[in-house]
Amino acid sequence: NPTSSSGAWSIAAVPAAAFPCVVQVSNGAPESTLNSYAAGPGVVNITPFTDLILAMAARGNPSDYFSNVSEENKADLADEINAAINKLKAALAAKGYLLASDSFDPISARFTASAGNFYDDLLEAFKKGLSDDGGKTYSVFLTSLLANLDADLVLPDAPPKETGGT
Repeated sequence: NPTSSSGAWSIAAVPAAAFPCVVQVSNGAPESTLNSYAAGPGVVNITPFTDLILAMAARGNPSDYFSNVSEENKADLADEINAAINKLKAALAAKGYLLASDSFDPISARFTASAGNFYDDLLEAFKKGLSDDGGKTYSVFLTSLLANLDADLVLPDAPPKETGGT
């Protein structure tokens, strides 16, 4: 099924036995592939943040993990997913990104891809932060993360807030 203009995508019911599972989307030119983790039925987002979370939790390339997932390794991933979410939250806060609350859940928080939405604005700020950091793309950032998974997660600085002028 294609994504809607708001970025939403859905499929018919997934059998409970399929969970937990990993999901993947590819799009664009050049093609970009992102991954995520679904612990159970409901909302699952697939964004650069969910891809980073899966990379840290699986300790490797999230697309490789998707291609080689097994019942054994996906069931063991839940604790690592939660630790990776906390690591991402701490890294975002350390670099000045605005976090709305303690309930930071980039994997399953429902959001729309539109300006003014907390998660969409956070993703746009991250993209701008990468661009401001020497014109980096997410793909380049992920490659550097994968080269040193044992290091602290260091994100680009949050871009300065835009203000209206008079």
